[in-house]
Amino acid sequence: NTLGDQDDIRAIFGQLVDTLKDLTGWSGSVAAGASDGLRLLKVARVDEELVAVRQTLGSSQFDQAQARELAVIKGLRALLEKLEETQGLISSDREAAIKMVQEMMKKQEKLREQTRQSEMTEQQREKLVQQQTQLQEDLGQLAQGLEKFPNTQPLLEQAKQASLEATRELFEDDKNDAVKQQSQVLGNLA
Repeated sequence: NTLGDQDDIRAIFGQLVDTLKDLTGWSGSVAAGASDGLRLLKVARVDEELVAVRQTLGSSQFDQAQARELAVIKGLRALLEKLEETQGLISSDREAAIKMVQEMMKKQEKLREQTRQSEMTEQQREKLVQQQTQLQEDLGQLAQGLEKFPNTQPLLEQAKQASLEATRELFEDDKNDAVKQQSQVLGNLA
């Protein structure tokens, strides 16, 4: 039944629009992509064209129905392109976040090795405290960069806390506990 199929298509389209509206409440590139997608559907008048397809099919105006169906397809293709573009942005955001975490891990590994090999002279200890403090500040900046990935926040908070403890242990000249805390930072970032 062609009219019944058309009604099903319109219902599915309504669900798609509702989902896009929900996504606009998210943050970052997902929300922007959903907003752009809704604008594309509005500009392409996909909803109006779907209504018109149903009406022209109902009155046996098949050539007009076909032309309107092509307009619907064109609008949906534009939406698909936008969603694929957004997916690429999300993927690139994720890759950038992974790269930031890897860089932070390299810094902490290097600092942990320096701590292990240090004789903890006053000058060495001050330098290590300074570097660990800088790493802790970098972790704070990393947290901002990872806001789009809320599941990372608890581990990042634990890494920041371990970094703070490592700084305290270095300041108190406790090399072994500082190395343990530095390892904890690495474990939380991994």
